[in-house]
Amino acid sequence: MSRRTIIAFAATLRRALRALAAAQTIALCTCVPSFDDDIGLLTKPRVIDIAFEPPEAAPGERVFATATVASQLGRISAQGARWSWCTESKRPWENTGVSAECNRLNPQPSDVVGEAVALTVPTQSCSTFGPEVASVRDRPSDPDATGGYYAPVRFVLSADGPEPLMAFGFVRIKCALANASADAVKAFAKQYAPNERPQFYVRVHGLHPLRSNSHDADDAIATSPPDGASATSALTPREPLPPIGAVAPGATLHLRAQWSEHDAETYAWFDPAARAMTERRESIRVRWFVTAGNVQNAQVSRDERDGTTWADTSWTAPTMPRDSHDPREPLGVQLFAIARDSRGASAVVTFRVTVAQPNDTVSTAP
Repeated sequence: MSRRTIIAFAATLRRALRALAAAQTIALCTCVPSFDDDIGLLTKPRVIDIAFEPPEAAPGERVFATATVASQLGRISAQGARWSWCTESKRPWENTGVSAECNRLNPQPSDVVGEAVALTVPTQSCSTFGPEVASVRDRPSDPDATGGYYAPVRFVLSADGPEPLMAFGFVRIKCALANASADAVKAFAKQYAPNERPQFYVRVHGLHPLRSNSHDADDAIATSPPDGASATSALTPREPLPPIGAVAPGATLHLRAQWSEHDAETYAWFDPAARAMTERRESIRVRWFVTAGNVQNAQVSRDERDGTTWADTSWTAPTMPRDSHDPREPLGVQLFAIARDSRGASAVVTFRVTVAQPNDTVSTAP
């Protein structure tokens, strides 16, 4: 085997490893948590989403980052969390979403503290994590399937246990089109529209009234609630949401996450095989987490070729109370729906239902 053949093979292997790592990163999106339980049941504190507004930004621009942390008690305050940018790209042989250096729990003086914080995209992001290179000896990063590059952000929250909670969010960065003709670069800059977060709501069917003398409908619509005040200490449950309705033990609610046709955005994409500009449509994935009970399909995806603007699943209420719950009292359960598009933007809808017999009088207070 000639030296030229060996070099070409090594370059092909590096590209394959980079592509695999990029695919894994987008599949996880927040990188941590890894969605390894099929039922979406929350049994311990975990980061279930990290969102950015805007979800796509140029180096030097500011984004607002928000983490959603939840446990079997519901959403948890993350006011003491520390945020920091990863400063180096992962090596081709590293099989995690970020570099080993960024995976270390080393606090930095530049860390930003809070549950929702403002962060400025590092000016070198397109060279560190994107297609730009400082010299011909450097190898640029490979884009994901949508043509995007991402700058990772580390999130660390002190927890009750031996290890803090650590997760990674990924900001899609605006970089110039690489490996394309001058005409394609100009066309891409003119046609490409930055990503926006999807907007959606959840329709809940199968509820019974909260009060025995009520004639409320058996369905409700849940949207993202306003971000209310929360405790300042880490891993403190937020003030519970008021329930949207009640359900009998063991009964099933039908859930539909609904979005508009515009939320699965159409975007300009450079086809590297055809060496030409074309258009693609975002796919959308909906992921469910619950504090009790069982979700039939905890993850439902709509492919970019699927024009459907909803994702259906069902949730079955627990028949037995939690270990620490008085069986004589109604049980409050919190459900989380996370919609994420294929370019990395996400949105969260959360709501609470009460598990109680239909003839019980249920308080509407949290």
